[in-house]
Amino acid sequence: TTAAAAAITGRAVVSIDDHPTEMFCLGTPTITTTRGGSRDTRAGCRLLYVVIPGNPGSSIFYEDYVQSIHTQSRKTIKAVVISHLGHMKTSGHPGTTYTLQQQVEHKVAAVRMLLKEHPNVPVVLAGHSIGAYMCLEVMREIASPQIVKCFLLYPTIHHMATSPNGRRLFPLVMLLREPAITVVHLLSLLPGKVKHKLARWYLGPDTSPRTEEAILGLLDPSVARNSLEMGRTEFTDILGVDRTLLRALGPKLLFYFSPHDEWVTPEHTLDLAEAAVGSTVLHCQEDTQHAFVLRDSDVMAKKTFQWLSEIRAK
Repeated sequence: TTAAAAAITGRAVVSIDDHPTEMFCLGTPTITTTRGGSRDTRAGCRLLYVVIPGNPGSSIFYEDYVQSIHTQSRKTIKAVVISHLGHMKTSGHPGTTYTLQQQVEHKVAAVRMLLKEHPNVPVVLAGHSIGAYMCLEVMREIASPQIVKCFLLYPTIHHMATSPNGRRLFPLVMLLREPAITVVHLLSLLPGKVKHKLARWYLGPDTSPRTEEAILGLLDPSVARNSLEMGRTEFTDILGVDRTLLRALGPKLLFYFSPHDEWVTPEHTLDLAEAAVGSTVLHCQEDTQHAFVLRDSDVMAKKTFQWLSEIRAK
């Protein structure tokens, strides 16, 4: 079954342009109703925070992160995470493989829907990794004053294939996708207890149950195929940065870089910072990793809540 995003609390499947889409939502908007000539306002969230994931794009990876933000705000910030099509069993049509462009179009439709369902509520978008690219494309297509800010977290929007991780993973993504999917299929056949032990070994003993669940969700051949296919088109499509778009969006953008990010070279960071005229450019001081959702969700949630609080105070 599907539900309207405005009515969701927790996990649910929402239909976006006829694509079943797993979302994770916390909070309700402020609602005003009219009865018998009198207006009744029910208190709710005063700001909507919409997160577009990286790759892999399971919304479960981001649940601890947005839960912390929602709690810190005393439930006055509504948080929504939109999964990528095909990156969870519940997202996308079975047997369909989606390109990066199709994922972008899906996020544009999702944000249009959220804006319509939350009228008069300020919206902050956030894109992590390749999600930052999608956020910029969303803002290219939707010029709404309702979108007041866009956080680009560890943004991979500039020549991904030439980064250290890009060069390392290029053979896998471009040439060895089918063997990799076969390996995932074999791993998916392992007993549940063995898969949990492997996840714990990879992530460490202090990993949250949600993160472990998200990792185990990747042991699905269809999910692996979609993640690798999107990675392939990331390498072929993410080339030079669109400086005209960055200048146009200017003050609405906040960039957050890590000096040890192997998806974004120091040269790319400098180039993006120079192109981001009028934008806020911040550099990580806590040595968080690119995949912050694995071990640094709390650190990033505290930072994000501070940024959101500054926006609400204006």
